[in-house]
Amino acid sequence: MAPVLADVLSRQKNLTLVLLRNLAVEPLLPPIAPPASGSVPHTEMGPYIHPVELIVRGNYLSVLTYLQELESRPWGFQWRRFEFTTTTDGPEYRIEFTTLSMQSNWLGV
Repeated sequence: MAPVLADVLSRQKNLTLVLLRNLAVEPLLPPIAPPASGSVPHTEMGPYIHPVELIVRGNYLSVLTYLQELESRPWGFQWRRFEFTTTTDGPEYRIEFTTLSMQSNWLGV
């Protein structure tokens, strides 16, 4: 997922990558209650949310173009957080992308 996000970002000439990292995997559903005494314990099963954090610096219209390009692709990435901050180097945008899989180690984290 991170290489795809970076590849699409490389085509955006007005954005600068500040940070790109995998975040901790999260189960999509809450854990199942512990089994009753004497029964077989439940093992966790997916689906799992795989979040990736991206921070870029640049102008809003370039970020919008970047998000539109990602959303038009068949990869199934979703973004669930979008934060804007100002820095001495210019505006920064923190975007948290997610995707789903049935494997907790799908992204290798």
